[in-house]
Amino acid sequence: MILWFNEVSKKDIAAAGGKGANLGEMTRSGFPVPPGFCIHTQAYREHIHQLEITPLIEALFSHVQNESFKELDEISDRIRRRIEEAQMSGRTGQAVRDAYRKLAGMGSPQVSVRSSATAEDLPDASFAGQQETYLSVCGEEQVLHYVKRCWASLWTPRSVAYRQKNGFKHEQTALCVVVQSMVQSDKSGVLFTVNPLTGNTGEMMVNASYGLGESIVSGRVTPDTFLISKTGPLVLERRLGSKETQTVTGPGGLTVEAEVGEELRNSFCLEETELQELLGLGMRVESHYGRPQDIEWAIAGEKLFLLQTRPVTAAPAQSPGKTKKMSRAQQKILDNFREHVPDAPYPLDYEPLLLLNRQKNSALHELGVTMPAERKMLRMDEHGVLSLGRLLPHPNVRILWAPFGMRRMPEPDFAEAAKGMEVRLLEELRSLEDTDAAGLDNRMLAEHIRRAVDTAMQWTYLRFRVYVFPMVFLGFSLKRMIRKAKLEKSVNQYDFLAGLDYKTSEIEHALHKLAEQADNDPAVRQLLLEKPSEKLLPLLEEIPEAHRFHASLTEFLKDCGARTVKAYTPFSAEAWSERPELLLNMLAAILKAGDIRRSIEQQENGRIKYAELKDKAKARLSAAKGNRLETLLERFRSAHLGREELVYRMEQCYVAARRGVREAARRLQEEGLLTRPEDIRYLTLSELYQALSGTADAGALGKQLDDRKKHRREAEELWNTSSAEGAETGGGGAIVTGLSGSPGMAKGAVRIIHSPDEFARLQKGEVLVCRFTDPAWTPLFSVACAVVCDTGGPLSHAAIVAREYGMPAVLGAKNATAMLKDGDTVMVDGSKGIVRIER
Repeated sequence: MILWFNEVSKKDIAAAGGKGANLGEMTRSGFPVPPGFCIHTQAYREHIHQLEITPLIEALFSHVQNESFKELDEISDRIRRRIEEAQMSGRTGQAVRDAYRKLAGMGSPQVSVRSSATAEDLPDASFAGQQETYLSVCGEEQVLHYVKRCWASLWTPRSVAYRQKNGFKHEQTALCVVVQSMVQSDKSGVLFTVNPLTGNTGEMMVNASYGLGESIVSGRVTPDTFLISKTGPLVLERRLGSKETQTVTGPGGLTVEAEVGEELRNSFCLEETELQELLGLGMRVESHYGRPQDIEWAIAGEKLFLLQTRPVTAAPAQSPGKTKKMSRAQQKILDNFREHVPDAPYPLDYEPLLLLNRQKNSALHELGVTMPAERKMLRMDEHGVLSLGRLLPHPNVRILWAPFGMRRMPEPDFAEAAKGMEVRLLEELRSLEDTDAAGLDNRMLAEHIRRAVDTAMQWTYLRFRVYVFPMVFLGFSLKRMIRKAKLEKSVNQYDFLAGLDYKTSEIEHALHKLAEQADNDPAVRQLLLEKPSEKLLPLLEEIPEAHRFHASLTEFLKDCGARTVKAYTPFSAEAWSERPELLLNMLAAILKAGDIRRSIEQQENGRIKYAELKDKAKARLSAAKGNRLETLLERFRSAHLGREELVYRMEQCYVAARRGVREAARRLQEEGLLTRPEDIRYLTLSELYQALSGTADAGALGKQLDDRKKHRREAEELWNTSSAEGAETGGGGAIVTGLSGSPGMAKGAVRIIHSPDEFARLQKGEVLVCRFTDPAWTPLFSVACAVVCDTGGPLSHAAIVAREYGMPAVLGAKNATAMLKDGDTVMVDGSKGIVRIER
């Protein structure tokens, strides 16, 4: 049952799993690997066999194939509990105890206990992170306990889904457990023997930080980065990471996070001699395996250890020494990010933004596109300044299944399969909404915030995986149908969303009904048009004539109040229910513009437009293709319904999270940690949790907050920096160029709107010019004659709503808000994507 590393080679995957086979291969080849042993996969099979859980596993297979997510969660949980609670066989248990005692006699009693699946660390699929690893385990009983935890991790929904998507048979996958002496490393990190960003095989990239490598692998710290050459001068480039914390072994075993002192944070953690040693190790490992490697390493004292290596499965192909300009795909991704995050995020938004991108990237990965780590795209330095990095998407092995996935994803039963998960998440959301944050102790308050953010992330994953990406694929098919039907060039797939009652249109309809009620009540109308919005709510409560309207307003906020501007930066955002004056500003703008029923009529006109467009397309297609078009449209519109519904669910979760954060800010101000409640935005979520647990150094945290506040202007300037692209001089004056978001032409005076506080400034028939729009801006489209945005593309909120209203839109204009001024007369040509200034 026990195989020591020197008894295992790369051929022994069936017995030792991918990780164990690699460790044995490296040990036998003379690399500096800490000693250890493998618990044969047969031990796992015997443990499973004695549990008699074959019926459960067969049921699991059935639910995986049918995408029955709720049942999958329940059955996998039952399997894991059975594995963990069952007694290990006497033969296996004694063999593990004996081997552990022998290993502990070689040095420290602390060991790592790692999963090693038989389908892991293979050339075409790494399975990285799919099973569990436990560090600094000490004692025979603890080792046995965590061995069973590793076995059980083979049956998490994540692992089951990963095997299913990558075509590995569940019944043929077994798990070895690797037990290895812990290296109490002073420094650790990851070494790529090829530049993973450019594919340059003449370069290596090193990420390094203090303590155990778990901090880097899990993404909890921003490490130092070194780019080193295999042939020329050693260090080509070095970038200082913030290295805020380090993972170390705690007093009772396992691991804890410890703060890194300021002097160490501000210094590079590796000396040139250590980089030279890493270069030599990387060259030897790459030569041994005959291909680029992803290596985990550690330095304890003056000794370098090799902890793990696996093939680099996803480096872009490029000749040595060549660099690439940002591709259109890269630029599009970054533009899309800026559209959804238009303002410089605060540190408190950083981790939720990383998590949100992780959910999106997880869905993309399943479709065959691997994105770089979230921290490569979005970085935060020690001053709390966030910046966007260049990134290079690249295909993975799943791209081979893309043609089949593209046909499978839009199937209605696929979306139906996620309903069970949505029901569970809705229950969690209701629980969060019913929780009184003020009644929680500090630990429970931190957990409440964490739960709210985590639930929002689960909604986000479902949104991308079940609705957004299928909608994109369906859009490709619709574009082909539109070409076959020979419709006008200005028609695209998004025109077929006209007249659809999705969440945003429902909210807009309800808002205009509220405006209509206000317009029919002279007292309320006068208040909305004449009184500052921040003083309105008390007046509406006090004046008897306004009570009926106030009751309707309260009902509206109950049903639609989670609507948020800047929904993707949860702790920089405010919902209508949290700040009703934003909503009252909107109502004032609608009243000033007149034509209040425009939105209601627009919805009916949209239904007519959709029916006419569909009939026109069908008339130009064969009967079979016409039926295919009907099916595509039904699924396309259904996907948009889900896409919009789930973003609102995310907003609801964030309302609950902000309620918890406001309560935390009140307590931390009372304790003297914060000067003002709003200063909590300068903490990261991790720091907030530490502050609530009482483990934060108040003095150090106070200095950090002061430093980040001083650098806030720098953060805003860096985020808002825009290029001069898009401006040129034409025969009729200056021109702002962008993308066509909605066809048509309109002439009007410019009104630049920066935030919801300014909504009431927009007058009927003006050209709305702004950096972005999101669903909270929708009512302004009933006031403006055209829209021009610095960000956005054909699938952006502004494009879809503008097409519904039949108004021209120019998007992605980059610097329209800087080039144009209030009162400028402009001609907006939405078909060509240009704005001509006629000063």
